[in-house]
Amino acid sequence: NDPALGPDGSVYVTDSLTDSLFKLATDGTFGLWLKDERLLSPNGAVVYGDSIYVASWGTTVGTTVKSMLEAKPNGKLVRVKLSDKSIEVLSKGPVGNLDGIEPDGKGNFYISDWVSGNIFLISAAGSLLAKYEMAKILGIKSTKGLADIEYMEGKKEIWAPMMIDGKVLVFSVS
Repeated sequence: NDPALGPDGSVYVTDSLTDSLFKLATDGTFGLWLKDERLLSPNGAVVYGDSIYVASWGTTVGTTVKSMLEAKPNGKLVRVKLSDKSIEVLSKGPVGNLDGIEPDGKGNFYISDWVSGNIFLISAAGSLLAKYEMAKILGIKSTKGLADIEYMEGKKEIWAPMMIDGKVLVFSVS
């Protein structure tokens, strides 16, 4: 579902339907790196420091995209240490159907919710710091389909691709 570049050049890839992370190593080998229900249907991923931070869709959603789209909004922020693959669910409660994840440059993460169209700012410890209700901010009816966001730290902008609408929305978080 989402790739994340590791410090050694390896690429980690999430598989939401199998609670798995795969790894494409620098020597070209590709295979299962970690499979665990505690990944909670991993969707977005980013390597930050010594860990992969995962924006999860929620509890194991099944084996089809249909079952994923019908899942309750109970995704969480999850951390996987690169050194030993230890898993820590950071969010204390459910956040949403999480999709994209981007570090804010201050140790926190912007995380998009595909179903609600909201963006959350969550600390590396799992605390909700802010909720951006995108439809209200942008003055539009719906932001459902908000996918993998990009945070431009220098400009303090979030670029938000809207899968259903075929648009990319840009807004300031300064």
